[in-house]
Amino acid sequence: MSTKVYQGIRFPKSKLDQFVDHMRPAQLRRVEAHVRGMAEKVSTKGPTYKERAKNHRSWKNTTPSNRHTKDCWHCKCGVVLDSVREQAGARGRNPYLDLSCGFSLWIPKGNYILGSPWGEGIVADVETPEWVEQYGYWNNTDRPDSMPTREWKRREKAWEGVLAHQWRKLVLTGFDGSAAHTVDMSWLSLRLSRGDTWGDPQCH
Repeated sequence: MSTKVYQGIRFPKSKLDQFVDHMRPAQLRRVEAHVRGMAEKVSTKGPTYKERAKNHRSWKNTTPSNRHTKDCWHCKCGVVLDSVREQAGARGRNPYLDLSCGFSLWIPKGNYILGSPWGEGIVADVETPEWVEQYGYWNNTDRPDSMPTREWKRREKAWEGVLAHQWRKLVLTGFDGSAAHTVDMSWLSLRLSRGDTWGDPQCH
């Protein structure tokens, strides 16, 4: 069996709640920062922006906070979020618009949980707490020179043991961008439009 868990991790079972409390907010923040960066680069001269601005100007009952402006932040965010929603149903994935990310977790016998991140690195790769150990393993190339043979064999046994039972896998979702109207997409839209004082994910 080919085993390739390059970004594998391991942490104590007693810290599962702390892992969840840290990693989901961290990935939400990464998604938000990524989308903000894309929105800042949207050109006001582009046809997509102009069409959205035209529709925005026609809105009735707007408040001062969401009224259209010359360099409209709401329209820029709307352009990016529309692209993200279109990506959700597309056949070919655009890595810059694929925001779904999280962790696959396995809980074998013993004191540790094994895990592996999923999703595009631009949103999935976040800093882990100090008690999370990098615990990768692969058998398509030789073991790293710095890794003792005994430790490599220990990792082999651990990973091949959990991967043989995929139905026992737990999934921690950092951000769900798989559908047009998810809770996470609604949070992201409001977070971008209402500013940093609204809906702040709490990192513990």
